[in-house]
Amino acid sequence: MSDLNDIAREILLEHDTFSKACKDSHLAAKDTVWALYTSWRDSEQGKQWKADFLKECGHKCPECDKWLNEFNSTIDHKLSRRKYPWLGWKTSNFWVLCMTCNKAKGHKDWSKYVETVRLKRGEAAYKRVVKYSPC
Repeated sequence: MSDLNDIAREILLEHDTFSKACKDSHLAAKDTVWALYTSWRDSEQGKQWKADFLKECGHKCPECDKWLNEFNSTIDHKLSRRKYPWLGWKTSNFWVLCMTCNKAKGHKDWSKYVETVRLKRGEAAYKRVVKYSPC
């Protein structure tokens, strides 16, 4: 019985070590994704991407149709960095929203977000938003 207790104690210690390593790895990945994204966003390339997107969408927020410029808008991740860290700095996962809509969208799953837009803002807003659906 003593051998089993020793083995159980050893397994629990290994489990704790493994759990801590996983948590540290996740936090490091999260920090890396954020650093990659913010450095790109603040670069000339990122600023140009945002300007091009604003032109593409007619300087209107895809959700609420509010007039957008570089100061009242923000680049948003269609699919959350939390759930999809590998998409955290991929331009195919970006779009531009007004700050109010970006805050309201938060970290919602895309499908829930789109349905919320349809219910709260109607079909016209829904069609504007789904035009930018993630691939």
